Amino acid sequence: MRRNRELVRYATLATNSHNTQPWFFDVSEDRITVHIDRSRRCVVVDPDDHHLHVSLGCATENIVIAASGFGIVATPCIASDGASVQIDLVEEAIPASPLIAAIPLRQTTRSLFDGKPLTEAEKLALTDAAAGPDVTFHLIQSPECIAALREMVVVGNAKQMANPKFVAELVLWIRFSARGARIRRDGLFGRCLGNPSLPEWVGRVIFPFVFRVSSETAKIRHQISSASALAVFVSDRNTPVNWVETGRAFQRFALAATSLGLMNAHINQAIEVSEQRDQVATLLGETEGRPSLLLRIGRGEPMPYSYRRNVEEVMTETRKWN
Repeated sequence: MRRNRELVRYATLATNSHNTQPWFFDVSEDRITVHIDRSRRCVVVDPDDHHLHVSLGCATENIVIAASGFGIVATPCIASDGASVQIDLVEEAIPASPLIAAIPLRQTTRSLFDGKPLTEAEKLALTDAAAGPDVTFHLIQSPECIAALREMVVVGNAKQMANPKFVAELVLWIRFSARGARIRRDGLFGRCLGNPSLPEWVGRVIFPFVFRVSSETAKIRHQISSASALAVFVSDRNTPVNWVETGRAFQRFALAATSLGLMNAHINQAIEVSEQRDQVATLLGETEGRPSLLLRIGRGEPMPYSYRRNVEEVMTETRKWN
């Protein structure tokens, strides 16, 4: 059972929205079932639970990849409502995935990138990793297209910031102090956002005075301008099951990027606001699928890692093994 506990630990390192870690795991000897934890929803930024399902897919993919290092074939089956994934574990002589080593190293970073173009080998590796059923991947390097997407992100961000409920929900998940981040082990730690660690009460008092549209707009433009490329994942069928598959494809992409020494950061403001999401779809020539994730890619300096909850907090069967 220690093996399965380790697989769950790898799963908890997956990408997820706001570092809410919206999952829990039912574990038996030959199966791990990953469930959405709806108590960790972000109802303002993610009203249809799209990000919850994508996060579920990311955690699932980490298990599938990590299992190969134990000589295990992990076969996922997504529930019809997309709210859980049953992963059957069968011992088999298979090679370990080269992406395993990237799992603990991957991070979403808010740092600036160096702007150097991707090599042809890097573009091919990223595109191959991002392939998934009913998932369309766009790697964008055209300056004109990048500029258009940048302005969509800026507009989407301004609309979100104008919504007091969005701001209140964001603040709920920010951990301003190192102590607060260590205790909660979730949420957006201030230092991971490039901000100094502050006492929680100080951070909450000054946040409204520093979180301004003008400064955030300048930051977004600077960050996107520093990118080597942008990437968009489109969920072709736009269903919860399809969103889970999109998360799996994205997690492979993120791990492949990490293996190549590349970093990525979400700039999802343009796909979280419906009007801007429609504009992104039009720009990409997508008439049916939903743009699900928008990212910038490049080389940059690592930043502090987000905390993760302990494995025991997210496993429902732990007590039976003790």
